[in-house]
Amino acid sequence: MTIAYAGDDRYVPSLPGSILWTLSLLMFLASLYLPAQLFLTSKTVDQGWFFLVFGPCGLIFQSKLGLMGWLANPFYLVAALQARIKIGFVFFLFLALAMLAAFFCVPVFNSHPVPVNQVTVSTPDLMSPLNGYWMWLASMFMLLLSGLVRAEHLRRHRIKMAARIPQIVHHH
Repeated sequence: MTIAYAGDDRYVPSLPGSILWTLSLLMFLASLYLPAQLFLTSKTVDQGWFFLVFGPCGLIFQSKLGLMGWLANPFYLVAALQARIKIGFVFFLFLALAMLAAFFCVPVFNSHPVPVNQVTVSTPDLMSPLNGYWMWLASMFMLLLSGLVRAEHLRRHRIKMAARIPQIVHHH
């Protein structure tokens, strides 16, 4: 863990923020192994890893909304990595993009065609979210909470450092 020196606030250790960050990553990883979606018409269930791996195929074979939802994954990972460097505009931008992209995964807005009676007519196969889906969304909110806790910790650190500057100047 990096220790900041006076005037350097790129990474100021925050135990509660670090715990929340770790929980966020563990929740994200758990979401990959949990059942994420139930397709109501075909009665199939897919785990989160399936959507992570095959999500980009939505651009070619399915709705572009599915691809938009998949983009939440790289946005989340960039935000999580940025959180270890500096809580600031880049962190909140990528986390906001992740949450916005996740909105497009909402089952009401996302479906894929299912062949009916082996003809070209198809009907949407609506999705119902399962535990993995909710864990995935919760990981983003946990990362947001981690960032807010770290930002508050950093704000207090800056106030404390600013209060020490006059003392240092008067001693010389």
